Amino acid sequence: MLGSCRTTAIGCSLKFALLFPALLLPLFARAEDLPPQAFQHGARANDGLQCVFLFDTGNKRDVSDGCRAASTLRFTGRFLVTNPGVYGSFDPPAPGASPKNIDNSIPCIQFDAWLEKLPSDVAESVTAELSNIERTDSKMSAQRRVRDNLGQVFVSYSVTVEKLPEAGAYRVSFGDSSTPPPTDLRPNEQWKIAAPPQYPLPQIVRDGDEIRLPLYSASGRAELVDYIHTGRPDRMARRNDAAHDAYSLDAAFTLARPSLTVNGITVPSGNVPAMLSGETPWVYVPGFGRFILSFAPHPGLEWTGEVHGQLATITSGGNLLRIHSAERIAAGDAVYNLYGTLDATLVPADPKDRDHFMAGVMPKMPSSTKQ
Repeated sequence: MLGSCRTTAIGCSLKFALLFPALLLPLFARAEDLPPQAFQHGARANDGLQCVFLFDTGNKRDVSDGCRAASTLRFTGRFLVTNPGVYGSFDPPAPGASPKNIDNSIPCIQFDAWLEKLPSDVAESVTAELSNIERTDSKMSAQRRVRDNLGQVFVSYSVTVEKLPEAGAYRVSFGDSSTPPPTDLRPNEQWKIAAPPQYPLPQIVRDGDEIRLPLYSASGRAELVDYIHTGRPDRMARRNDAAHDAYSLDAAFTLARPSLTVNGITVPSGNVPAMLSGETPWVYVPGFGRFILSFAPHPGLEWTGEVHGQLATITSGGNLLRIHSAERIAAGDAVYNLYGTLDATLVPADPKDRDHFMAGVMPKMPSSTKQ
């Protein structure tokens, strides 16, 4: 049943096939139902969007929570009336509004599995679940298990979330799973049993923040990625597209009053201009060095992260660097790949600036990156 929540097994797995048989495919919705870019660049895994309460609410049978309701709304893009006895008694909202009788103050954690870099002629078969969920009033842990039946890969990991004193703030950490793989995969030489190639360092996140966790990739195949949101469900932005390259190789960045966090901790800003615009921005991050960024995959640059709306996310050795802008960084609503190179030896000339976030724009891409 749509919206049914089996907390001990899969959290809040969304089962559309029982209500909408026409939507049943091995992994994806019909191509005409997907955003055009999602079909070109990736798609959400079937059973991939799941959520659970973060902490013990004292009323585990209360299913009229914003976690499940928000996930359903964001997954379908519209309000679905379901069995009130199972999913709560909701009044259909006006377009763009939230349904009534939903408590969005109850924090949850949401997992959103996507297959990216997806060729249009590839069909996958992926299932996901949450298990061994343990909660107190300030801490939660669970096991995430993802199974690619076509690629014959099983990936699992553990996640722990702790409530912090700051309202709406949490510490999220990852590690290897403590549970064995399913019995039908032990032993089985045809299956690869794996963990994510690299975990993010412990992250301080706030309501709605997203953590990207690559699970695995194989040559010539899609990359499977979990996107994890924590906190208030009404502040979790729906992902409609996998990241892709900008359509214009000379696309420009706009950074308005930029600020930086590293693993969720704010880095003090130095003398950063209020407005930066150009094709080749650079950012200096204390303890890392200088990143030169571009929307274009120039020779000498590597995939570094993505840009979406007012946020640019850089991944560096398990660290998540988030550059926040007061305005959109790139035109449009798409999610764009971010390319860059890091010079760890470069530091500001003035010692007073070396502990501060700095940013600027280069007139062109340095020739040293064009190998």
